[in-house]
Order: sequence, then C-alpha cells, then structure tokens
Amino acid sequence: YLELADARTRDGGADEATLNALRRALHIEAEDGHLVMQIEERLLDLLDQAGLYGELAGVLREQLQRDSDPARRAQRALRLARVQQERLRDREGAGASVDLALSIEPGLLEARRMKLQMQRDGGDKRELVQLLLKEAAQHPEPEQAANLWIEAARTQMEFARDRDEFESALSWAKEADAASPRRTDTVELWAELAERVGLE
Repeated sequence: YLELADARTRDGGADEATLNALRRALHIEAEDGHLVMQIEERLLDLLDQAGLYGELAGVLREQLQRDSDPARRAQRALRLARVQQERLRDREGAGASVDLALSIEPGLLEARRMKLQMQRDGGDKRELVQLLLKEAAQHPEPEQAANLWIEAARTQMEFARDRDEFESALSWAKEADAASPRRTDTVELWAELAERVGLE
C-alpha cells in the first residue's frame, strides 16, 4: 500500500485513492514503528494538501500518544496547535496543545511565541503581562527585550487601577531603559507612568 501511495503521489497528488492506500498501510503496518512513522508523515502531508484538517489533527494526536521522544513530541504538539488555531479555528484546543508542547520542552521558542501571540489576540490581559515579563527577562536581544518590557508596561496601564500597579509598570519601563537606553518610546512611557504614580 505504501508503494502504491508513492506511485499515486508521483502521478497526481492527494486524491482519495492515495489517501485510502496510506490509511490501509497504516493499519497493516501498525506493529512496525519506523514504517508507521514514515506512513504517517506522508499521510499528514497529503491530508494537509487535501484540506482534511480534522483527520490531520487526529493523526497528530495519535502520534503524540505513541511517540516517546520528547523533542518529536514537542514538535508534534506544536504542529497540532497550528492546525487547530489556523485551520480548525479551535482556540481552546490550540492553547492546550501549545501548553503541552511547552510542558515537554519549556524552551521551545516557536511554542513560546505562539502562546504569546494567542494571548495578544484575545487572552486575559493580566496573563499576557505575565507572559511578556517572562519573555522579556529571557530574551537574549536587548532591543527585543526592551520591546517586551514596554509592551508589558503599556498592557498593564490598560487595566491598572491603583498605585502599586502603575509602579510595577514604571519598574518595567526602567527595565526597558536598562536593556536599551534612551529610546524615545521608553522615555515617553516613563513620563506617562511617573505622572500616573504622582496623581494616585
């Protein structure tokens, strides 16, 4: 079946007969882990081409359950998150898959970026601030770290109600200035926050 699927793929791509050949091959070769992985990867690519995203997500879930390699599992969870977010519009499922990827590999940069963007796109503002602070503290590039400190401070300003919250935001503006001194946007932010703190 795998050879048939290979031949059909060369001849015409992701038609139903090719997909069925791979589905049958997956079932028949279930005991051969290496071959199953090859079949799954071919099937994933063709399901993506065919727009069968629900089945694509299902195959990725099966891989996650079976695979014991942490690096591969993290990448599979991240790929599942992208399918859920971009193709299935399943924000909750995507969030759970990103969290799974990060629980397996906390330093996975792509997963951290995706989680941050998901929070920006509609998550809780306080959770977004905490993520921004974490990323700012870890970011190796001073300019990018300053951007994150500034974003955290400005996001905090959107919901801050008392002096302590504004003072926290002011401390992050100071961190931004320490990371990248004398930037105009940092100076402006500092002035706004100093005024807010003075008025509280």
